[in-house]
Amino acid sequence: MYKFARTLWERRGVCNLKGANVLEFLKLLPVIFLVFGCAAPIEEQPVTEDAGMAENTGLVTREPDTCGASEYAQYIGQAPSVLDELTIERKYRINVFGGIMTQEYDAFRINFDLGEDGAIAKVSCG
Repeated sequence: MYKFARTLWERRGVCNLKGANVLEFLKLLPVIFLVFGCAAPIEEQPVTEDAGMAENTGLVTREPDTCGASEYAQYIGQAPSVLDELTIERKYRINVFGGIMTQEYDAFRINFDLGEDGAIAKVSCG
């Protein structure tokens, strides 16, 4: 920013930024920053109930059960070893509590989230 302003200042022939003219330039810096730093305020759009918002939760509703997670809700509270006995034909992943996982969303994948105790705490799509 400084080099740009200096080049612009010198090309206009106002000064060559030597000696006392530097002080004149420095006096104008707050004005330059004020002009370039001002922006119009952003208007907030009102949120309507028809915008896909869940009632009083502030969360956006997701797609319906596209992965079939409701079929596996009965395993909540059980050890993850029960998943080995099942023949799950869809893509799935097991998310360990506090573990690292990728952040991509796949509506057709089943997520088995484990709680602190190691049992299945949540079954969802994603």
